[in-house]
Amino acid sequence: MDLLHRSARSWPVDFRAGVGAMLDTVDAEFAGKATDDKPSASYLVPLQQCIFRFLCKAFVGADPSADWLVDNFGFTILDIWLAWQILPTQKVGLVQPLEELLIHSFPLPSFLIWPGYYLLYRFVEKHGAEAVAYAETQHGIGKKDAINNILFVLGFNAFGGFSVFLPFLVAKVGDAADATGLRPRLRRRRDFVLRSHGGTAYQVSKGEVLCGYQPLAMRDPEVFDRPEEFVPERFLGDDGAKLLQHLFWSNGPETAQPAPGNKQCAAKEVVVDTACMLLAEMFRRYDDFVVEGTSFTKLVKREPSPSLSPAAAAGAQQ
Repeated sequence: MDLLHRSARSWPVDFRAGVGAMLDTVDAEFAGKATDDKPSASYLVPLQQCIFRFLCKAFVGADPSADWLVDNFGFTILDIWLAWQILPTQKVGLVQPLEELLIHSFPLPSFLIWPGYYLLYRFVEKHGAEAVAYAETQHGIGKKDAINNILFVLGFNAFGGFSVFLPFLVAKVGDAADATGLRPRLRRRRDFVLRSHGGTAYQVSKGEVLCGYQPLAMRDPEVFDRPEEFVPERFLGDDGAKLLQHLFWSNGPETAQPAPGNKQCAAKEVVVDTACMLLAEMFRRYDDFVVEGTSFTKLVKREPSPSLSPAAAAGAQQ
């Protein structure tokens, strides 16, 4: 939370600058293919670079451009590191019991990802010294633990939290509409009653196994009208605001506030605000755009208003 508070003033500025650089790269690639039958420009690498650079500035207080290797390969290192963290909890399609024996039964060897991780470690140690010192002096955390904690927040909570929405990662997890893609099983620690619509209740005993799938809860037809459709105005107005309590994307109801005891995403408000900024930047820059998979297949840049002066028009294009 302190890292978020410390970067509150620079967050919007750094994010807009990062998105601008990303879209400049996309525009250049798209313009280079303008004569193709179906021009397209991939946003995958520019977007991940944008996210990584922006989060380094926001959380670590360091500009990745200070280190060429980190600037160009930092996001790839985090992709590999993230995969190493979540692989033991995922189904990878191997024949059982080979999957359990090879993937889920022992810690994966860390030496395979250590060189990249150590590169980021040294970067934070050198260029994020202020954030590290803050953790040491204000929270009594040792230097090594402080750097590792900052890297975990940067790589897993922040970079991983943004990257999980990218199509190529979503495809690895599975289609969100597929009701068979259940989350890992949980065993209850005590007896309780699970209540549902219409007064239906289920007695759950201690030790019994439960399975959950979050997207199904957020597409409940008893709660949401046209749950399988994207409805832009769904959460607008008084009636829409009442539906927010049924959103659980942040590990808790959208109307709840993060606290040490509820494990809700501490940055849930920041995530929403950042997503709004991304959309705002897209519509400030383009009159129309089409995305297919990980590529833009149509980009129509916004023309400045004729009523603007030449200087103002130039500023509007920037």
